[in-house]
Amino acid sequence: MSLIDRLLVVDVDPTLQISRVLQRDGGEQSQVEAIIESQVDRRTRLSYADDVLINDGDTKALIGGVDKLHKQYVAIAHKMANK
Repeated sequence: MSLIDRLLVVDVDPTLQISRVLQRDGGEQSQVEAIIESQVDRRTRLSYADDVLINDGDTKALIGGVDKLHKQYVAIAHKMANK
């Protein structure tokens, strides 16, 4: 038995990710890069993902993607519950 049914990765280009963090939190770029480097690398994350949301647009676009996946996940959960 698996602990999870599906793995969702929200992905963004690292350059944009760094820019957003600096804009949101301030700080030093080297510190943000070090934090990113301490995490699982992007290629590995994406290789395990069942679903990927690309977060290179605005918040409205991301919410639309989340809503779409949420509907899919609810449908899957209903199917599994009715087995």
